[in-house]
Amino acid sequence: MIRLAGTLLAAVLLLPSLPHAAPLPEPLTLGQALALADAHHPLLERARAELEAARAELLQADSSDDLEVRAELEARWVKPPTFAPQSNDDSRARLRVDKRLYDFGRTEHRVAAARLDTEGRRTLLELSRRKLRLQVMQRFFEVLLADLEFARDNEEMAVVFVRLDKARKKNELGQLSDIDLLALETRYQEIRSKRYRSEARQRLARQRLALLLGRPEDLPDTLAPPVLDNDRPLPEYEELVRRALADNPELQALRAQLDGAAKRLEAARASDRPVVTGRMEATHYQRSFGYRDPFRASLAIDIPLYTGDRSRAEEADAWARLHSLQARLKEAELTLREQLLDSWQRVQTLKAQRDQADTNRDYRELYLDRSRTRYEQELTTDLGDAMVRQSEARLLSSRTEFELALAWATLDLLTGREPGAGLLPGDDHRASPPDSAGDTP
Repeated sequence: MIRLAGTLLAAVLLLPSLPHAAPLPEPLTLGQALALADAHHPLLERARAELEAARAELLQADSSDDLEVRAELEARWVKPPTFAPQSNDDSRARLRVDKRLYDFGRTEHRVAAARLDTEGRRTLLELSRRKLRLQVMQRFFEVLLADLEFARDNEEMAVVFVRLDKARKKNELGQLSDIDLLALETRYQEIRSKRYRSEARQRLARQRLALLLGRPEDLPDTLAPPVLDNDRPLPEYEELVRRALADNPELQALRAQLDGAAKRLEAARASDRPVVTGRMEATHYQRSFGYRDPFRASLAIDIPLYTGDRSRAEEADAWARLHSLQARLKEAELTLREQLLDSWQRVQTLKAQRDQADTNRDYRELYLDRSRTRYEQELTTDLGDAMVRQSEARLLSSRTEFELALAWATLDLLTGREPGAGLLPGDDHRASPPDSAGDTP
């Protein structure tokens, strides 16, 4: 008891010195986020556990006809008859070796089915990893967009506040009516509330990303926008369908499970067939008789004559599993075609939207330059509005680029490619992060 208490005390004292997870890099790149999520996410751990269960089933099926070696020790006290050796000790030791030699395909089909299930689970594990990458990309982009939205709203609030301050002074001098002042006050409060909502979305987006990375207490501060390659040529829809039907991981896993179900059906059909077993025994007896065999070898054939409805029930269950997987495969193929068409059209639409967003951004940048020059010359007073419109243009451009990258990543996932192929090699090559707020006039 004293030793147990000492062990517990030592464990408690050592707790502060246990290694903790390293803090998130600053700034955090998308490549680093993807690597962190690939480590020990629950989605992947669950898929790994299912793979291990399939491997255990394969091991069990594969070992069902393994050699069995047993030692039997039996201590016996007997009262011998008059003609037998007069000893009460009739103990014996036996070494028995059993081997199933042939069962007409039952074990073979079970092993094949378990092996196919294992291949399917391995494919599903890879699919889970790719889906996780897609989720990380989405959460990463949400943080960047939340920062841009906050920058826009913060800038707009600053512009409206300057106008409100000037209006209050004019109202005090009698140059502005109370109703016009209240209209501007109302506008300011609307923008202020909008700005606080944007700030809340910044925290929420970072929390979602941290949870996905397995760091709920370590919210990322600064994110580095990745350099995206969204200018890949878009294949024809028919070509994408051909690739997806051949390489989609979900379809591959379902096909493996379907083949495994067919093997299980064959195993069920062989359940009432004979089983051929070989056995060898070596026995040492404490008392020896002439009719006792120290060594014995036998070949046994077990022929089921009547098993009731057990074999029919097993075969019916295998048929049901097979038909269910056939239906799931057809459903998955139809869903895949729909998802492919949706993503393919989305890429086309976003490419056109990107041209519009780029043109609008260029226009707003030139308009801001002109407004700044004219403001310095005291010709116009719309510099604040021009800055807000430029922030909106940057937000639209970034949102379009991120949505296009996610559409490409979805196409990659559906066609059996690694999501994120639209990221340029070397995630350290990154653009400068946007300013958190613009200058106010």
